Amino acid sequence: MRTLLKRAIGATSVCVLAAGMVFGAHAFTKKADNKVSEEKNELAVKKTDLKSGEQWFIFMGGDPNSPSNYQLHSDGTQSPSECVTEETEVLCSLKAQPSASNPNQPNLATTIESRYTPEN
Repeated sequence: MRTLLKRAIGATSVCVLAAGMVFGAHAFTKKADNKVSEEKNELAVKKTDLKSGEQWFIFMGGDPNSPSNYQLHSDGTQSPSECVTEETEVLCSLKAQPSASNPNQPNLATTIESRYTPEN
């Protein structure tokens, strides 16, 4: 009788251990799936954060942090030819999305490129 009881307890322990391993493996797999899903969501957010429709605006002087000191350059598709990429102290133009309230002024928070007046 004792031998039978010992075997039953041993078999039960093995079953409990196996069940624990199965549940643990399932939780680990579930966590990995959630991590992959989170990474996909982050990529989707980054893709929607990409800006489109940027245009070139000429800096007219004054405070470069004020959108009213810029005006749309011709059709906005090209930077003024006199502006260069080498950074100097004098801002010439920038590429950004137009402001929602005034499309002839830039939304400075969306600036992706700046050009400068060449040094003499």
